[in-house]
Amino acid sequence: MLGRACSSFPLGILSDRWGRRPIIEFGLLFSCVLLQMGFALSGTFGVALTFRFLMGFSNGIVGVCKAWLPDVAPPSQQAFAMSLISGMWGVGLTVGPAIGG
Repeated sequence: MLGRACSSFPLGILSDRWGRRPIIEFGLLFSCVLLQMGFALSGTFGVALTFRFLMGFSNGIVGVCKAWLPDVAPPSQQAFAMSLISGMWGVGLTVGPAIGG
């Protein structure tokens, strides 16, 4: 969470400049795949903590998705789409560890 707090505003600025899709793709590929594998394979607590910080630092998916939502959803569906973003986040935090151990 500390990494996300440090990078949420810069990633928002980058998403305004380069577009939201490249920032979301970067977060999914780099943070959710590569850094997660580094975290899983880390041998010491310090290395694991560093990978975890970098995962948060490079992942601006939720903030960018919430900013992208008015561009892709019609006004009548925006409230439902916003609730899906928050709701699926909670489902993922609950079901993901149960499936993955």
